[in-house]
Amino acid sequence: MVEGKYKTEGKIMGTVMENICDFHVDGDVLTGTMTVMGTVAEISDGKVDDDEFSGKFAVTTPFGDLKVECEGEVDGDDIEFYIFNKLVKSKFVGERMEDE
Repeated sequence: MVEGKYKTEGKIMGTVMENICDFHVDGDVLTGTMTVMGTVAEISDGKVDDDEFSGKFAVTTPFGDLKVECEGEVDGDDIEFYIFNKLVKSKFVGERMEDE
């Protein structure tokens, strides 16, 4: 089940980054947010197929606005996905957060 909140970690350009994913699923549509580099980004064009998911989002960085895609999979409480664009492809792994 993709729906839920996840804390993940990965490297972007050699720097370790933490990321919070807050996913919501309605049928085969993925919405929600990803917090990347301290910026909360809304997911667009999100799709879910069983435990696999994909989507797009934009983040504002010191280098300008970046449009990014993500694709990944949830296995129980574990999550693994890639964030990528034309310049970079980074793997993130993590787990579902407990309800607050």
